[in-house]
Amino acid sequence: MHFPFTPRSAIHRWLKVSVLLAFSSLFLSVQANILDNGNFDSGFGSWEIDQESGRFLTIEKDASGDGSYILYDQRSDPDVAVSFNQALNFDKEKKVTVSFEYFSDTAPLLLVWQGKKGKTTHQVELSASNGWTAYSFNLSVSKDKGPYKLDFLPGAAPPYTVSGRSLNPSIAAKTGFRNIRVVEKSEDTTIAPIDEEPEPKFTYTAETIVHKTVGDHELDSILWMPESVTGPVPIILWVHGGGWGSGSPVGNEFRARFLIERGIAVFSVRYRLRKHGGVLSDSRQDVLDAMEWVRQNKDKYNFDLNRVGLAGSSAGANLSSSCAQLIPEANLYIGFSGLYDLHDVGDGRFGQPSNGVFLDDRNAASAAHNIKDNPPATFLLPDPHS
Repeated sequence: MHFPFTPRSAIHRWLKVSVLLAFSSLFLSVQANILDNGNFDSGFGSWEIDQESGRFLTIEKDASGDGSYILYDQRSDPDVAVSFNQALNFDKEKKVTVSFEYFSDTAPLLLVWQGKKGKTTHQVELSASNGWTAYSFNLSVSKDKGPYKLDFLPGAAPPYTVSGRSLNPSIAAKTGFRNIRVVEKSEDTTIAPIDEEPEPKFTYTAETIVHKTVGDHELDSILWMPESVTGPVPIILWVHGGGWGSGSPVGNEFRARFLIERGIAVFSVRYRLRKHGGVLSDSRQDVLDAMEWVRQNKDKYNFDLNRVGLAGSSAGANLSSSCAQLIPEANLYIGFSGLYDLHDVGDGRFGQPSNGVFLDDRNAASAAHNIKDNPPATFLLPDPHS
């Protein structure tokens, strides 16, 4: 089947993402590890943990036999700010890759501090994840600006102020981390292309777009646009996860970069969360209105409305899948670890009645019950970094 979303099959491209990630993980495993004791097989080791945080952190053996992990379980005193960190020193300027795996029923945070005054150079806001999920990002470091410190905040964000923004207090949660690695990126890390010839990689720009305002609440989404694309630009609306209660568009860049660099625009959509007092149908409407913004700005950005896709993970997969059945232009859907039938949620916490009145219409929120006559080409996967 030839699907006209990219010069080759869109499904083929997404299979290639998985293959590239697998090769990347293999490569990282044989590089010199700058960070010690990232798998916790030897206990806390060189990780710095204050006495208060130590009440809520333990080393556990993975049931699958894949080594040990650090477990944060803070149910008794959710107001305590818990963290574990490790200092890193570098002898020269270099580029490194930070990678780890985690699971969490909240939205943990990782901060990279730099220098003696603790300037924040990198902030990672993770989404809730029921199973082990891999995450990685790149850093440029310099011995003149160090030392650096990796600071994991497993119970969502303690009351820190980062980049002028006050983060939410810590909450009761259960979170695990394992296989924390920092490796130097060598000059010969290029992975051989799967296709016969290498594909072009476009540079891209990021633009904050307020696609909708509800009362005083602005829904500021992010548009990543590839530069110097010849002809109309295909676009994917990407919807973040977080159990409908956390997450933001910012964290989707690492997932979307593969597409953007190959000439596909990605619109990372912000929608109302439970804490904003809305219901699930409000969140779904926010995504539909993001598509309306795309229609209204078709000429300005040269969007190709014949090649429109939606994608999302976890709660974002639920929202994007139901919207893909409602958006006439949608001809591709990619979902990661989503709930596509809210009448059948299994034994997990995700989607259970404990979410209260937020789940106002389970039938309308279930893509499986609302498949349109000409549904988009659909590809359902576990999380792309798990």
